[in-house]
Amino acid sequence: FFPLSHALRLIVMLPTFALLLLLALGVSLLASLPKHLHLHRTDDAHFLDKFASDARSKQTLAFPAGFSFGIATAPAHVEDQLDDAWLEFARKGRVAAWKNAVAPEQRIKFWSEPHEEIHLASELGVDTFRLGVDWARVYPQGPDGGADKGVLVKYRNILDEIKKSKMKVMLTLFHHSLPSWSAELGGWTNATTVGHFVEFASHVVDAM
Repeated sequence: FFPLSHALRLIVMLPTFALLLLLALGVSLLASLPKHLHLHRTDDAHFLDKFASDARSKQTLAFPAGFSFGIATAPAHVEDQLDDAWLEFARKGRVAAWKNAVAPEQRIKFWSEPHEEIHLASELGVDTFRLGVDWARVYPQGPDGGADKGVLVKYRNILDEIKKSKMKVMLTLFHHSLPSWSAELGGWTNATTVGHFVEFASHVVDAM
């Protein structure tokens, strides 16, 4: 006979035993590592180290020549009137921020009213504005339906407005949001998707 109180005490102590076991394994792994690890560090990492060191010592902070300050957007995050895979994920409850917006399907209306965001970025004083061209918007009917020339013209107008506001454009062509028609075909698991994307990218480059 095993007293119930002993059984409950054992159950309560099991997480502690598991934690101690994990700690023991961790110490064992650390002990087996080489004494001197040679990590590959990029120039950016070295710059950040120096920047942090200067900040701690309260010296004058300086960014390297050509350093670019900017803001970044993505069609799936900011464009309204956009029926894309990201919207489908959100409707299924897979996007936490969806619940925090009054009218989430409109995002922040960057497609219909881009002027306010461009003005705010300009007022902020940044020199680079990153935005994307949405694949689903350019090809709403799929690859056989052809590119929507009116959409490409509007994207070009948005780019022109950014440049007139004294900011450089950084353009992205894919920001983790497939057109619905592509997702139905298997997305990137379908080899034909690569050809479809190349066609889309070529149209955007020619139009911009």
